Amino acid sequence: MGRLVGNLFVSESRSAEDANVSGIGERPVFTLKEAAEACQVSLKTIRRRRDKGDFPNSYRSASRAQSPWLIPVTDLIAAGLTPGKPAPPEEPPGPAEPSPTELDALKAENAELRKRAEIAEAVAEEREKALEDTRLALRAIAADLNAENVPTARGGSKWHASTVKAVLASLDLDAQAAA
Repeated sequence: MGRLVGNLFVSESRSAEDANVSGIGERPVFTLKEAAEACQVSLKTIRRRRDKGDFPNSYRSASRAQSPWLIPVTDLIAAGLTPGKPAPPEEPPGPAEPSPTELDALKAENAELRKRAEIAEAVAEEREKALEDTRLALRAIAADLNAENVPTARGGSKWHASTVKAVLASLDLDAQAAA
């Protein structure tokens, strides 16, 4: 089914004659899957590199419909892939160094964002204090109503801060509706 070329197993009868391509000659070729295994990369990498044009002599056999893509070993080597050795990892491009002007703008933006964060934290602390004061006031009102034995709207005998809050919200809505 195949033959050894050096230390590589290559499928038989896969050559330029399969594709009716002249000038390529008899040289070993791989299917996409064989190329991925031989170069120790994923099949997706081989397909992506083929689509990108890294294998200019890759072809499909014209003799069969839906035949597999064939890639000459020379194309793999020219693309930096070495059959039998792991491929070097593709390094993503690093960030470009900002110019001095861009760096100054980034520093100014950073300072502005820090200032905004400090202001937001101060506002959040003030609001938290106001909420705690409101909670204490609601509890105090509930305690006074319970001390004076004032019945709740439903005839209950015990007031809670949440009940006082609901009554105050209802009164506020009534006042807004009347206005």
